[in-house]
Amino acid sequence: ILDNEEEVDAAVAGTTCKLKVRGIEEEEVAMGFVLCEPGSLCKVANVFDAQVVIMDYKSIISIGFTAVMHLHSCTEEVQIKLIICRLDKKTGEKTDIKPKFIKKDEIAIVRFTVLSGPICMEIYKDYAQMGRFTLRDEGKTIAVGKILKVLPIKDTPQNVVENG
Repeated sequence: ILDNEEEVDAAVAGTTCKLKVRGIEEEEVAMGFVLCEPGSLCKVANVFDAQVVIMDYKSIISIGFTAVMHLHSCTEEVQIKLIICRLDKKTGEKTDIKPKFIKKDEIAIVRFTVLSGPICMEIYKDYAQMGRFTLRDEGKTIAVGKILKVLPIKDTPQNVVENG
């Protein structure tokens, strides 16, 4: 473990550090990869449901809308596949099931697809740092969100290495 280029015995959560790992080349590691304990792997998926708060967007947002999602160290393009419902801002109750669109100052539960393929993520209530994200479009943050449900993928992605 290297902290500011100095070798250390340990690092605490939130510390930016470098790791030397045997059996893998630096070129095989990319932004967004996550190091996990063998018995406690993080979720890997490309479809998830999230609660989003639309903050600043001039138009309406509907199925098929794409934006850039910033989730932990990942920056990936996502697309809305389904608007599940709107939520009442005061009560949090579901108000409108499968609305055609959402707009500024609304809260909704939305199903997203990561267009590039599976990435590491967690449900917000289980691990907030891996389950909260921002959506950006044309260089502006348009929404914030938290992952509520991760839909499983059928096959383990090629970039997941399990040592056991």
